[in-house]
Amino acid sequence: MRLLSCRSNSVQSPWNATTPPPVVLRIHTQVDCRLEWEWGELAAATSRGFGARPSYALSWFRELGKGQMSVATLHRGGQLVGLLPLHRRRRMGLTVHRWLGHGLGTVGEGLFHSPGDAKTLLAGLRRRGMLLELTHLCEDSPLFAAVQEDPGWHSNFHLDEYCPVIDLPAGTRAATLRSTKTLGQLRRARARVEKEHGAVGFQVLQTPAEFQGSWSELARVAQVARAADPDERSNLFDGEYAAFARYFLNGEAASGNLCVLGIQVGGRWVGFQVLLCTAGKAELWFTRYDPDFSALKPGHQIIEYLCDHHEELGIDTFDTMIGRNAYKGEWATSGYEVGTLIAVPAHLRGALGLLQGINGGYDLIREGAGRLRNSSRGAALNGV
Repeated sequence: MRLLSCRSNSVQSPWNATTPPPVVLRIHTQVDCRLEWEWGELAAATSRGFGARPSYALSWFRELGKGQMSVATLHRGGQLVGLLPLHRRRRMGLTVHRWLGHGLGTVGEGLFHSPGDAKTLLAGLRRRGMLLELTHLCEDSPLFAAVQEDPGWHSNFHLDEYCPVIDLPAGTRAATLRSTKTLGQLRRARARVEKEHGAVGFQVLQTPAEFQGSWSELARVAQVARAADPDERSNLFDGEYAAFARYFLNGEAASGNLCVLGIQVGGRWVGFQVLLCTAGKAELWFTRYDPDFSALKPGHQIIEYLCDHHEELGIDTFDTMIGRNAYKGEWATSGYEVGTLIAVPAHLRGALGLLQGINGGYDLIREGAGRLRNSSRGAALNGV
């Protein structure tokens, strides 16, 4: 899927101030070599996130995607100036367009050279009668603004998740962010584990060879974590997700964007965080820990290591991504909210309530299934 042999050709534009360049909107059901290269260039120029990169979107569709690819592009004078990485699915009789990568808790975004390009692309989608259901979208995104400012859209935006962020300007260390008492507790936790199980150390994986050489250990940690996970979260290193994760992350390593931080005890991996880096910003994509070493507080240990080594790793911002928990919150210095945008053209306004109702129904089903799992687990633990 990654065809990086494409190169751009420098051609002088025939368009000038009196002859505006043509604007072309297209919906692509396939992505060829040329478009993938253009997409990557646009992402590098306009985004500090991995979620809209072609490496992520196309890897997801190749291994996990359902429905039909529907990548929306806007070219102005032959130059790609806007792109929405979408696919379409049928939901209760409606054709809905979602992100490529939907369902994996990734912050989504469109790619645009300017707010005006976002407005032009979204207006074109509206005229085509496209229904949008876009999860984990930042409220300050140009895509959201384009929908809000266009009276031809009827929309609903619901903030539903929070992303804690650790800001790491030059000179920041763990001691800058946490108290001497807290860091002393982490140091004593390492000492206790070392006394019983062997030396505690840290690993950094960045190259394809390093990543592939440690894949089996990473997968083992993810598997034991999954077995003890009361929330039964997805294991991205096993089952249907494994081929996607391995292919995608190997490509990110080849592009210089991967950073896996791991903690070992006695030479054996007991925890890791997979970071995807863009222009100094690291985003936490997947993390798992061996529950037998929970007393070590591996999440805190890895973040302490990152804070003390962020400059040599080239990281100035650590976006821990979607979800609040203790170890994220206790280190975070800032954060932002994301939400779900449902938008329909005005002449299809009845579809807005229908999509909201469908989503509400699915939420109730998921909540009921979760309560049933918890009830069954409790009965088993009590010998019922």
